[in-house]
Amino acid sequence: MKTQAPHQNKHSAGKKFLAASIAVVSQGWAANLIAPTRRTEDGLPANDALRATSWRSLWSLQLFLTISIAAFLVRDFNLYAAFPESVLQILGCPPPPTLAHIALAGYVFTVLTPLVIQLLSGEQPVAQWRHLGYRSAFYCFYLFSNTLAANFFLVFATGIFLYLLEQASICVAITKAGHGNGQLAG
Repeated sequence: MKTQAPHQNKHSAGKKFLAASIAVVSQGWAANLIAPTRRTEDGLPANDALRATSWRSLWSLQLFLTISIAAFLVRDFNLYAAFPESVLQILGCPPPPTLAHIALAGYVFTVLTPLVIQLLSGEQPVAQWRHLGYRSAFYCFYLFSNTLAANFFLVFATGIFLYLLEQASICVAITKAGHGNGQLAG
C-alpha cells in the first residue's frame, strides 16, 4: 500500500477546498439566473422579467464583442487616405480625439446615473438595445478621428465595464426579488 507525503495531501485538499468554494459562490448568482422560476401567491412566475432583462443584456454583450472584433480588425485603417481629394474637401480635417473622449465621458455619466438611481430606489433595472448602438458608435468616432488604434482598448474596456455593471444590478434585483421581502440576505 502506497502512502502519499503529507504535503501532497494538503495540496490536493487545498485544491478541493478552492474548487468547492468557487462552486458555492458561483452557484448562488448563477442559480438565480438559470433556476426555474418560483411562483408567487397569485400563481404568476416571479423574476421572469428580470431574467429576460438579463438575457437581453447578455445578447447585447455578445453583439458588442462581435462588433469589437470587427473594429479591432480595422483599427489601423486610415479613412481619410481612402477617400478621393474631392470628398476630403467636403469632409475637412478629422475631428480631434478630445471630442470623442468628452462624448465617451458624457455617455458613461448618462449610463451610470440611472443605474445608481435604480439600485438605490429598488426599481427594476432595464437593458435597452439602443446602448449597443451607442457603445459601438464610439469605435466609429475614433475611426473618424484616426485614433482608433490608440483608443480601441478604452472603448472596449468602457463597454465591457458598463455591461458588467448592468448585469450586477440585474443580479442584485433578482436576489432581492428571490427573497420575497425585497431585502438582501445578510
